[in-house]
Parts: sequence; C-alpha cells; structure tokens
Amino acid sequence: MKREQRCLSVNDMQATPVKVNVGDKIRGIGVVALCAFGAFGCSSASDAGAPTSAAGASGASVAGGSAGMLGAGSAAGGVNAAGASAGGAAAGNAGAGGVGASSTANAGASSGGASGTNAAGSAAGGDGSVSGGSGGSGGSGGSGGALAGAGGALAAAGAGGTQTNDDYLKTPANEYGFINLTVSSKNRILSFSTTLTVPAKPSQKTGTLFLWPGLQPGGANYNPINNGVLQPVLTWGGTCAPNAPQNGYASWWISGQYVNTYGSDPGYTGCLGGDGMNVQVADPLQLVMTLSGTVWRQVVTDTVSKASVSYDLDMLGQAQNYAEFVIEEYTESPTADVVFTASTIVLENAEPKACQPTVRGVNDFFTNPKASADGKQCSIDRVVLRAQGVPATTAN
Repeated sequence: MKREQRCLSVNDMQATPVKVNVGDKIRGIGVVALCAFGAFGCSSASDAGAPTSAAGASGASVAGGSAGMLGAGSAAGGVNAAGASAGGAAAGNAGAGGVGASSTANAGASSGGASGTNAAGSAAGGDGSVSGGSGGSGGSGGSGGALAGAGGALAAAGAGGTQTNDDYLKTPANEYGFINLTVSSKNRILSFSTTLTVPAKPSQKTGTLFLWPGLQPGGANYNPINNGVLQPVLTWGGTCAPNAPQNGYASWWISGQYVNTYGSDPGYTGCLGGDGMNVQVADPLQLVMTLSGTVWRQVVTDTVSKASVSYDLDMLGQAQNYAEFVIEEYTESPTADVVFTASTIVLENAEPKACQPTVRGVNDFFTNPKASADGKQCSIDRVVLRAQGVPATTAN
C-alpha cells in the first residue's frame, strides 16, 4: 500500500519521484525525507470506549436478600444482578444483557425460597411489578420492567446493558498509528470532520512529529493532479509547510495543508498550505474538511482560544476516496495517546460498508462505527492512535 510522503524542508523536495498508478494507496503529510509512519493504538482491557455506569450497579436489597452486582466488564454486556427477595432468598439474576431489576419483597422470587431468574424472562411465583433498577451496565441502564401475573415474562423495557465496542477487531491490524476508511472508486467523500485533542509535548526537540486526519484520492479525475493528501496537520518540529514558525519546538503548531510529491501538475506539487497558529496542550481542535463545488476547504478551530485558520484548494473535481487518521513520526514520537473524537464522514452516495475501517494500527482502537439510515454518513465517536513502544495513556 503506497502512501504520500512528506518533506521536512523545501530542499527535500528534490528527491527522486516515485512512480505510482491510479488507485495506489499512499499516505504522508508531504516530507519526502520523512517516510516512516507511526501507528494507531488500542487498549484491550476495560470498557473506556463504551463507559460503564457504576452508579446503578446494585439495586435495593429487601429483608436480607443479596444485593446485585455489576459484572466485571462489558465484554458480555455486563451483569446487573440487582434485586432482592424476602426472607433471605438469593438475588434475581438479570442476565448477560445487563437488565436492571430491583425487586420488591415478593416479586421475582418466592418468599424464603429459591431465586427467580429474570435472564430467562420469567419469575417463579410473584405477581405485581418489578421496580426499575438504578441502571444496568452503561447504556441508558435498565429501567426495570413488569412481571406479569404468575411467573410472567420480563418486559422488554427492562433491558439495558452496555454495547461492547469490539468492531475494531474486525479490521486487519498492520503497522502503527494509522486508521484508514476506504470509499469505492465510483463514490466520493464530501466532508470529513473530527476533533483532535492536543497531546502532551514530545520529550525531545530533535525530530519532527505530525498528527493529522487526511483525505486521499482513488476515483474520478485522479489525473492530472495525481496522488496527494489534503490534511490539517498538527506539527512538532520542522516542516515544509508554508508560514511555519522558525522555532518548531516552541509550541505545537497547526495549519491546513496539501502535499503531493508524486504529481507534476503545476500548482499541485510539493508542500502547500495556508496560515497556521500555535495551540496549547489539551486544547480540543475542531478540524473540518468540506467540498464546495470543486474546492476543498479546511478549517481549524481551537475551541478554547476560539482562534481559527483555513485553507482552500480547487482540486478540479478529483474524488477523495480515503479518509485517514495518522501518526507520522520522523525520529520524534508522541509521549501520549493521540485521540480524535466526534468524527463524521459524509459520502456522495450510500455506502454503509465504508464506515468500517479497512486498516488499523496494531494498538489502535475505535468505537463502533455508525452508518446513517440513508447510508451516506459515517460516525465514529472516538479514535485512539498509539505509536509503537509508547505506553497507553487512556483506556479504550
């Protein structure tokens, strides 16, 4: 899979060009001398991608009945064995769906007898109603449900529980710090928005680190422009981007950019970009790329300082078919996870299967992608990239 490459300086642009074919996949922010790409991280343990709600882990206990417990994670949706029974009977088990069931004195179990099991959708004995549990694991929590008549079925309203975020495991893992979504060559991306939180500063001041979401072509009107990448790039260190600060280590710096080291079409080669701005650690940066006619506009907004910069480029109708989240390292690695949130990709035509990334880094993670009802919009709540050898600083 070939990728666009970034050059750190104008002089680097003199490197020998590499021949690529229509549809070849490449990535990079434009420094020919900087061809290594980092990886995307994923945490494998607890349920950060779909937070569990500990409040509501246990329901009320009546007359000595055992209190409910919250299961040990979200892999099976969590277990909320809330509920109580009179006379010391065992608690009712709400089952693997995370059903919240807080029982009153004689509902769900016989007085002093064996427990009623809600997992099977029935209860031994009792009539009356089951009060809503204070919450299942995650989600909106169990709101309880009715037990109908003698041994009646548990109403569907009692179902809550946590949806596991394991769709990322369906995507092949390769290299580090890279997640890619692919749209078919007959389709095209119309917009790509996400929020990147500025991570801690790298520990060294000797290399360059680029963090970015980007778009690359793979469909209509590929030529004459050839393979380049549209990308707002958060930069630490030296860069070939126009208007870059003289001291690349004074602060994180970001601008909208376009980099193309393969093509030869005048006005679309080398490292192009607009104004940039310094940003502070922990600032959420809203990054929006939108197509209007044939012009792609990149807008970067610091949601804390409210400062904003933009960059427009007419791509002559070239279709963008790859959406990427990237850590790009040149002897400088991040010291923390790189986290993107509230990512949305809008397509020209319905293609819901394109919402599932086609490639991810070995340690990368993303919450379950969601396709809109019309199949033209993909949303991913959270993406976490981790570079090789860098310990995770957030949970999945």
